[in-house]
Amino acid sequence: MKLRPYQAAAVEGVRDAFKRDRAVLLVAPTGSGKTVMGLDVVARVLRRHEDATVLWLAHRTELIEQARQRAEVQCPDVADRLDVATVQSLALGADVRDPLMLVWDEAHHASPTAPHWHNVLRRWPDAWRFGMTATPQRGDGSPLGDTFGEIVVAAQYGELIEAGHLVPPEPAEP
Repeated sequence: MKLRPYQAAAVEGVRDAFKRDRAVLLVAPTGSGKTVMGLDVVARVLRRHEDATVLWLAHRTELIEQARQRAEVQCPDVADRLDVATVQSLALGADVRDPLMLVWDEAHHASPTAPHWHNVLRRWPDAWRFGMTATPQRGDGSPLGDTFGEIVVAAQYGELIEAGHLVPPEPAEP
């Protein structure tokens, strides 16, 4: 799959960030293709490490199903080594393979103050961490810096609207 220029630049930015830190957060607007970018990163990792698996985490079933279905289309050669799970299912003891990398979809949920998410960190402390979010701050104000060290910004809403990748929002009616 051919990535859009901002997506390709973001994936390269993530690759470069992993040279400096084992925990990278990708920030990209809603609708920018975070799943597509994330799967490109995952496929590169799995192609480089032939015996590895990656665990894709989210807090909602529809997000992990979206990742699983997209992986089968975008990177079918490595899709069988991508495990997907909700954080809640892991808390209930879901059985998954030990991952080389953890992918955190909606990574703003990941924080030491969020017990289920933090338990994942304790379960696989040596795994590389890759998070994706449109909103890199938590509602409770707790820092994500304890979970992710490097931040890569894919694009701003205005850039994507100007390039025709997103539609400008319409003002709410009074």
